[in-house]
Amino acid sequence: MQGAARVNILGVGVSAINMATALEIIEGWIARRESHYVCVTGVHGVMESQRDESLRR
Repeated sequence: MQGAARVNILGVGVSAINMATALEIIEGWIARRESHYVCVTGVHGVMESQRDESLRR
């Protein structure tokens, strides 16, 4: 699995996945020795990202 599909919620890209899927994706990155990052947030973070372009990236 390469990565989870992202959807646009209020201008913010979100991948709504469960823990098992997240671990599968991250384990794939590790196996391929790829560098990535994971951001975890709730509704408040999405709302703040909508207002702040630097958070959206």
